Amino acid sequence: MKSRFLALLLVLTMTATMLTGCDLFTSGSNENSGNEESGSNGAITLTDKYTFNDPEGLEYDKRYVSYFGPDTLVVSSAVSAGYGMKETYSILYADANDAPLKQVDFIICNSEDDASKVAEFYLAQGQTLTAVEGDPCVLTATTEGEVLAATLASLQSMGGLSEATASAFVEWNNANSGGVLK
Repeated sequence: MKSRFLALLLVLTMTATMLTGCDLFTSGSNENSGNEESGSNGAITLTDKYTFNDPEGLEYDKRYVSYFGPDTLVVSSAVSAGYGMKETYSILYADANDAPLKQVDFIICNSEDDASKVAEFYLAQGQTLTAVEGDPCVLTATTEGEVLAATLASLQSMGGLSEATASAFVEWNNANSGGVLK
């Protein structure tokens, strides 16, 4: 059961995140002050100790904030396998043509010890999650636009996406993982 969960979690997370680094803890700007599709704009409070602000210097036209709560497939499967995960967020930025610019993913754990276990699991799979400054229960990773664009093109070629756009990816990821736009 645990290996089945780990395989499912890995496939969903690898597809959803394609992690590359972590450098996003300053406020940023948006010419259009948010995204009409997801209704998201401004800072996002993830925990009592940590609020995420858009990356400094990132100019984008759309921001999709997907939330995966305790009852979603990814989180409930992690909990069933003994990982103390509470919820996750995926924030995807796109330009005016709906091309992906950057994605920032967060995993919020029950404790610092749980966060350490989750980070170790991902590291064993070749991915690096970093605890955010100010709250060691929140892990994050960033994926750059070039990696996302290649992933979207690959998903489209396999028939997973109707088009290689940020909105199609968000719709597909939420439908397959139980996420909702915030």
